[in-house]
Amino acid sequence: MLGSDIKNLVIVKMEEYSPFGQDGSEPILAGGDILSEVKPIYSYIDANIVEAANEMLLICPLHRLTSIATDVNNAVVIQNISDGSIGTITKPNDWLRLHTLQMQGWRRPVHDVVFKDNPLYIYQFTEWTRGTAQKPIVTDDGNTLSYYSQPDKSGVIVKFSYIKLFNLTINYPLEVAELIALNTASKVNGLFGNIEQVKQIQAEIQSDLQIMSN
Repeated sequence: MLGSDIKNLVIVKMEEYSPFGQDGSEPILAGGDILSEVKPIYSYIDANIVEAANEMLLICPLHRLTSIATDVNNAVVIQNISDGSIGTITKPNDWLRLHTLQMQGWRRPVHDVVFKDNPLYIYQFTEWTRGTAQKPIVTDDGNTLSYYSQPDKSGVIVKFSYIKLFNLTINYPLEVAELIALNTASKVNGLFGNIEQVKQIQAEIQSDLQIMSN
């Protein structure tokens, strides 16, 4: 489902969970409404869908997402001057999340990054505790990724793919689109003060994520 079409799915979810307006009588999504003119809810959807989508794309199981493979020949790799076995890779501008990084000489690819709040992060600064070709580690340093480490010191990337920031032109699997729509509906319901609906939607999100993990 195209990202632009997920907005309509959000409306469906809102109707399922919030059939009535704040006064308890008028439907929040009355038939015949002109989007963004009659009901403020539509502008709320537009304002929240990107944040809601990226939150779901960050926690959705990787095998349920479609990755974007980069041209490894154009990936910017900077080797560490003092230790050529480690280096950094510049993230694309539309980066959200790593899918796969495989450096030459690694026995297995890496799918998850280590952030600065993870104890493993500081271990990478010491030769004896950092990642190896057998158990490589990739850290997220903000605008760049750092890899530890590469036995042949070549800086050659075998595979590099990632998940893009939410975009209205991307075609998402239906189950992922459902998660995005639910989380957007949750945020909009929160703006309307519909706490019970928010709890119900969040419970459905957790249930769907558990199913998708299998």
